[in-house]
Amino acid sequence: MYAVTVRLIYLVAATHLPGDKLQRLIWMVAEPGDGLEHLYAQASDRGVDVVMFLVAPGLLSAERVAAQLIARAERAGLTGYWPVSCQVELIVPLAEAALPPSPPPDTPDS
Repeated sequence: MYAVTVRLIYLVAATHLPGDKLQRLIWMVAEPGDGLEHLYAQASDRGVDVVMFLVAPGLLSAERVAAQLIARAERAGLTGYWPVSCQVELIVPLAEAALPPSPPPDTPDS
């Protein structure tokens, strides 16, 4: 499963959907084969981050499906937003925990 974050910025002079209505719109356009398991939207003063949890065979596939879901939502009436990114974001503490320990630095001969 992949957590794909789609960052949407507000367009000037547009009406904005509350996060729960935005989520419902995405669920409405989702198809069974999309692999959408869960999503949430977090609004800020500049826009909305939509995080989609997608079951997919790979990272690129998950990002592609998330972008397609936003495009479908736009065709279904989502207006007032501009998608600026669609990606799986690296969670540094989790990534560090998955890496093998670094070898000690080389010490010069004395």
